[in-house]
Amino acid sequence: MISPILYLAYNRPDLTERTFNVVRTARVQRLFVAVDGPNPNTEDIESCEKVRSIVTNIDWDCEVKYLFRHQNLGCKVAVESALDWFFSNVEKGLVLEDDCLADPSFFDFATELLNVLEDWEDVSMISGFNFRERMGIDYSYRFGRIFPIWGWATWRKNWMMYNSSMNDWDHFVQSGVINCYGNEAERQLIIFEKEYENPDDRTWGVQWRYRNLALNKVCAIPNVSLIQNIGFGHRKAVRQKTFHPLITRDPSAMNDIKHPTHLEIDSKSDEDALNYYYSNKPTK
Repeated sequence: MISPILYLAYNRPDLTERTFNVVRTARVQRLFVAVDGPNPNTEDIESCEKVRSIVTNIDWDCEVKYLFRHQNLGCKVAVESALDWFFSNVEKGLVLEDDCLADPSFFDFATELLNVLEDWEDVSMISGFNFRERMGIDYSYRFGRIFPIWGWATWRKNWMMYNSSMNDWDHFVQSGVINCYGNEAERQLIIFEKEYENPDDRTWGVQWRYRNLALNKVCAIPNVSLIQNIGFGHRKAVRQKTFHPLITRDPSAMNDIKHPTHLEIDSKSDEDALNYYYSNKPTK
């Protein structure tokens, strides 16, 4: 049985139609849907209503719970509070946003890894996304420290460690943990420092990655990307990302899962993935 899923949406019915249809096809048995509230303008109200109409069209046997906001909370607070709500109801589960188009194999992959890796204390999450696919290796996934959140899964115990304040910044810098990113360390430290000094109310993913690094956690990352981010260039994107090579890459499938026998962090692949993403960073 597929683990419970949290589906996050807001005001993009065209993207919601595509990505929620994959959830429908998977016939998940426990579904949680959180939709942020509209800004006070006619277009946003209409778009949010269309989104809610899509996600309430449940035509299969499913236990479903909804968290519909009446007012707009913004990306950061809406997502954080939705994750708090989700993990107050479940011990572990999958998370998909409205711009994350999943290959159907993502659901079984994430569910199996939630079960297999549950007692691996160093592992804090499973990602369905890979910036740089890897071929010709023995196992279906690797371990790293980049924590991609375009289709992911985790356990309640790990979400409970999240803290968006970054109030241990000085200790984080002194620890030198950022050096795990090799040649990317300086650029990533600047990204974290910017968020620490000027908190962005649209961002929660930077803080999630920061908290995992600070606690020396690792992420399981598939060798092929099971998710395509279809939100690049969308006029209603939180950040107007207009181009990235990832736009053209369809999600891949993973059928037979081969598990590593031990935890070995692939720092070189982390460095390569970060360099690939930020060197081709979309314009805003």
